[in-house]
Amino acid sequence: MENFVHPVQAARPLTNLAESETEFLIEMTVAGAKKESISIDLVEDKLVIGYIHSVASEAAEWRFNQKEFSLKTFERKFKLPVNARKENIRAVVELGVLRVFIPKRLDEKVNVKQSITID
Repeated sequence: MENFVHPVQAARPLTNLAESETEFLIEMTVAGAKKESISIDLVEDKLVIGYIHSVASEAAEWRFNQKEFSLKTFERKFKLPVNARKENIRAVVELGVLRVFIPKRLDEKVNVKQSITID
């Protein structure tokens, strides 16, 4: 079986970023991850998504010669847009995909540019 083994670098999970009229969406592949092992934290204006891989959760009866579809420990940081509402962020894991829904601030206009008067 050694002839079939090729080194594979661990990559961070594939991620999609999207938006609608009312919210932003972050989708991330987390196949095989239990939701209890995924953390989502809001730190200032950044959304931090992490996962800690546990070796104990892997099946002990098999010795893998090559393993390409496993999820490794990761941490991803996403800077929230200025019109994102930090409250009411919700997340769901479904069919191996983590979806994080971030509502947009619709009721008030957000100034991204501000002029400063010189005294």
